[in-house]
Amino acid sequence: MRYTVQFLDDPGNIIEEWLSDADDAHDVAAVIALTVHWPDGAVRMRILDADGLVVHERERADGRQK
Repeated sequence: MRYTVQFLDDPGNIIEEWLSDADDAHDVAAVIALTVHWPDGAVRMRILDADGLVVHERERADGRQK
């Protein structure tokens, strides 16, 4: 299954987006683990499935932009 990973700034604009393929739950966990390195300015990250539905979302732990 193809997933879209989006990083958003404070107003909610997408500042970086990339695609990742995962075949099972273990692969989905790997997709989430890859989001350790957030781009500058990102305060929120979300992962969308192939239908565009959010399957995982989180905010930066410190709540600040880099």
